Parts: sequence; structure tokens; C-alpha cells
Amino acid sequence: MKPWLPLSPVLLFSVFLFLACSKQKEAPPAETTTQEAAELEVVPGEMVKIPGGEFIMGSDIDPKGGNKRGSYSPAHKVNLPDYWIDKYEVTNGQFLKFVTESDYKPEGDWRTIYRIGMENYPVANVTLSDAKAFCQWAGKRLPAEEEWEKAARGAQGQDYPWGNGWEAGRADTYEAGIRERVEVGKMVGDVSPLGVHDSMGNVQEWTASEYQAYPNGPKDPAYKTGRYAVRGASYALYGNDKDAPFKIWVRSAFFPKSQFGIGFRCASDTEPKR
Repeated sequence: MKPWLPLSPVLLFSVFLFLACSKQKEAPPAETTTQEAAELEVVPGEMVKIPGGEFIMGSDIDPKGGNKRGSYSPAHKVNLPDYWIDKYEVTNGQFLKFVTESDYKPEGDWRTIYRIGMENYPVANVTLSDAKAFCQWAGKRLPAEEEWEKAARGAQGQDYPWGNGWEAGRADTYEAGIRERVEVGKMVGDVSPLGVHDSMGNVQEWTASEYQAYPNGPKDPAYKTGRYAVRGASYALYGNDKDAPFKIWVRSAFFPKSQFGIGFRCASDTEPKR
């Protein structure tokens, strides 16, 4: 029998390189980043469950730093049962499918700001009737104002979906520099503790609630004039204007046939069918 001879350094290196390459080929693919994963998981129409219980609605803070009480005051507790709400704003693609399949004739001119390739952008320029008609077609309904606010700020009454301090770049508001709608779920920082996306920016959203005073709140000439509560900011509104920061509890009000780039999301009392 021939005596065993040690391998040369060159041969040893070649064997090591071969084994390393083989293991590299067999290794599983790298995991996607958080942002990539979030984008892959966006499913228009998907809903999240909002647990029942109390939450803080409104605020006693003057966004301008003074002592003025606005339509958002006073802060008060509201108790809601369980409900479901759309994780994302209703998209152009969803609305187009609705119009095509139902033969509904929209009041709003949403088609003038829709282009091929914008299917996953939030639909905008829809009236209150358009929003209600879509939700009914989808087997859902428009959320009440208090349902919208709880889903957007969480049970603890945060000033923003992500917390109590402004953080640049989280939401598609005017200062973000995009100056246009973006695909729903793209702004991965604009998400509430309850998993609702794009409530701070992108488009403002209709609710099913008439614009009324909160209990013991200040008077407003706009009350009882047929306006409806519209919530959230948008790509066209400043989120952190030094003179009037747009907190998530700030309220807007529009007449039912208004458009102004307004969109919406749906809600439901029961778990949606898969």
C-alpha cells in the first residue's frame, strides 16, 4: 500500500472553494426587505378587524399652539363594538371594476385623473354618493367618522397614526415633495397601530357621518348645513405646516357632491368573505 501523502496547499484551497460555492448555490434565497415585503403584501380590498372598546376621539389641543377650541374638541371617550375596515383606500382598479360590472354612472369625474398604470392608486374625485354606491356593491358600507378615527389613531388617541410627533417622509402629504397620489401601501410609515394604511396622507376620505359638533364642543356655522365629515390629509395638504399642523384628529367638511380629490375606504360590521 502506498503511504498517505498530505494534500498540497493549492489543492486544499481548490477543494475549499468548490465546497463553498456548492453551499452558496444550495442556500435559500435572501429574505425581502421590510419595504419590499410590505409592497408585495398589498391587497386592495383587504380588511382589518378593529377590536371593540373605548378610544379617545378628538383633542383639546390647539394645533396652532394657542387656546382656540376647534370642531375637533373636546377630547372625549367613545365606545365602539367590533368592526372591520379596509386596510387601504379604495383604488382606481377597484372602482373601475365596480363601474364596469354594475353599470353605475359616477357623479364625480374620477376618470379625468386616472391613467393606465394607476390601478393601485387611490381613486379620487368621487362624491359621497359614489363612495356609498361602491361600498354597497362590495357588500360593505362607509365608515362612521368615529370608526375612521379609531382605526387611524388607535385606542390611545395618538396625534398621528405612528405616534405623537411629526416624522417627515412617513406620509404622502405636501411636504413629502411627491405632490401626487402614490400606490396604496407604498408609504410604509403611514400605518396606524391597528394596521390601517394611508390615513394621514395620499387622499382625504369620505365618512358616512354628517358634520356635527362633538358633545359640549364649540359652535360652528358649518354644522347642520348638509356637510359631511371628511377625514385625513392628502398629497395636496401640509401635514406639518408651522401655522396649522394637520393632526390625525383634525376634521374637514364638504357637501355631498364635492370632489376636490376626495377618496374613501369601506367598513363592515361582520368579517368579510375571503
